[in-house]
Amino acid sequence: MKKIDDFEEFNKVIQRHKNKAGNYFYLKSKTQNLIDDNRLYYENCNGNLLIFEKCSLFYRMFFFLENEDFSDGLAHIDKSVVVELPFNGSLSTDGVIQEKILLSNGFELARQSSQMTVRPQNLSGYNDAKDPRLTFDYGVMDEIPQYMEMLYKTFNPLFAFLPDERDMARLINEKCILCAYYDGKLAGILNAEPFNGNVWVRHIAISNDFRGMGIGGRLL
Repeated sequence: MKKIDDFEEFNKVIQRHKNKAGNYFYLKSKTQNLIDDNRLYYENCNGNLLIFEKCSLFYRMFFFLENEDFSDGLAHIDKSVVVELPFNGSLSTDGVIQEKILLSNGFELARQSSQMTVRPQNLSGYNDAKDPRLTFDYGVMDEIPQYMEMLYKTFNPLFAFLPDERDMARLINEKCILCAYYDGKLAGILNAEPFNGNVWVRHIAISNDFRGMGIGGRLL
């Protein structure tokens, strides 16, 4: 894999493949942040362009495909590779990659939906229940800005009722916010309130860097 060092270099790479079926959707500002953090890489393989966003435990992959075989571009990857499929399912001859193309390149469904597909290298052997780096605790006041940022990155405030800082403080006092941490870094949060003898799960949000690890299920 080749690391992308500046946005102009990235743009030139994209321009050479822009007429192919692809799924890269990050805006310039997000792309620039990834470049600044040394987290964006690419690989040319069999006429295809593979783009990798380096996360803590896996690579998130985007692509511009000329043909269906890109397995050689994954041969030397040292972490699991995750593809989050757009909308319902993905490119067809009209420009959305079919799930079967990913399956033919060694991927498997990571959830009971077509929203995420993963090449099971490290992920399949990951057992979060035994991982001492994964811990859980109730929310604390000092981390309210982090909780708010995670919720607003996950949910569209136009369509989801999101708590403001005062509501968040109340939820923390009432032990309604449960947090997951990985190596001390906030990985996810759960907002669940008691309601008529049951528990109402209002929000669950997982950081992009820690998706695909089963943390959401552990929070529930």
